[in-house]
Amino acid sequence: SDCWPDPITVHRPCCRETSYDEILLIDLITAVVQGQTGPFHALLGEMIAPADRMQLYRNIERFFSRFTRQGRCE
Repeated sequence: SDCWPDPITVHRPCCRETSYDEILLIDLITAVVQGQTGPFHALLGEMIAPADRMQLYRNIERFFSRFTRQGRCE
């Protein structure tokens, strides 16, 4: 969050609308989970410096790696 330029808007769970930040976060997470660094960087454009974008990518990747099915049979 240190590299994010503005406060993030998240609606209450009972709200039926999705904020721009919520949609962006879902798109960023999707890009990381699918291993797509190009779309990840394109979504952030010039909002965040390249080094900070890579750090954010790695942080999301590290967080979601805890939810993978490593070692399990499918």
